Amino acid sequence: MKSSKKDTVIISLFLGSLWGILEATLGYFFHAVSQFTIPGIAGFFMFPLAFYLMRIAFRETSRLESILYTASVAALVKLTDLFIPLLPPQDTINPAISIILEAVAVLIFWRIYNPISKRFPLFEGIVLSISWRVLFIVYLVLIPFSFGIVERGLMSIMRFLFLDGIINGFLVALILHFEKEKVGNILVRIPATKPVISLLLFLLAVTLEVVI
Repeated sequence: MKSSKKDTVIISLFLGSLWGILEATLGYFFHAVSQFTIPGIAGFFMFPLAFYLMRIAFRETSRLESILYTASVAALVKLTDLFIPLLPPQDTINPAISIILEAVAVLIFWRIYNPISKRFPLFEGIVLSISWRVLFIVYLVLIPFSFGIVERGLMSIMRFLFLDGIINGFLVALILHFEKEKVGNILVRIPATKPVISLLLFLLAVTLEVVI
């Protein structure tokens, strides 16, 4: 049963804010750790976490648009960095764009994915994970002021597309497999969320994004 528009917005605000908090805290932690361990380790985990939250949004509301709503909230949290002096705009805009492109890929995925299939959905997970990355590379090439990873050369692009994409795809496939096989309570239930709780969580996400 589809949620009402109001409930969809409230749930999306809640989950999008949680996504923003994860980006501001766990994402920051991964980027810091990567300076001393595996470079780019954040790329291994952040998209599967985002996929998990978008999956919950869709499951809770039965509305595909909740995926875009959730991502839009997370992107808005990220865009608050534009108010930080001396921070290059592309360092804020690029991550926000990637969040939206992730949501576009996930939305299309849920239109065509067949959850009845009995096999481990590794192929689907990899295709999904690589698809939004291809869209992001195209965006970077088309926007001349913001090359981002494109400036680092072919090897960095290949790693971003395929190494990160395959690892992401495996983790996404695990989420889909565990959900399909009902292994534990893989998709947590969202309790009846009041607007004030979602709003407070959003304000917390913005605060963490600006402060950290």
